[in-house]
Amino acid sequence: MSNWMHKPELWRAQACQRTSPHMTISELVAHYAIDRKVAEELWGHDAQPTVKARKVKPADALMTYARTNLFAHITSKQVCEMCECSLPTALRLLEARPDVFRKLKRGLWEIRDPQADRQAEKGK
Repeated sequence: MSNWMHKPELWRAQACQRTSPHMTISELVAHYAIDRKVAEELWGHDAQPTVKARKVKPADALMTYARTNLFAHITSKQVCEMCECSLPTALRLLEARPDVFRKLKRGLWEIRDPQADRQAEKGK
């Protein structure tokens, strides 16, 4: 595979390795978008980029927690830690769903069951 058009890519990959000696081969391939064939020719079979684990969206994590912990009290700080988000983001998530989260006092929220609340309103 060593033809004259392939040489510049080999040189670029080697330069990337020299400029970032702290990176592993997989990190170099992912960060600098080095062609897989070039990486395999230079460094062997360990040149496959690693797949990053996806972070769960804060809203999804909060709603999953709410479904499993009905009528529990939760603080804004606990939401921050559970969802791995900032306090303003946690407050935005809590205030976006008034049917699920009811504010009891500053920083304290109650998890509600929206279906049970609707049934109770129909029965009145």
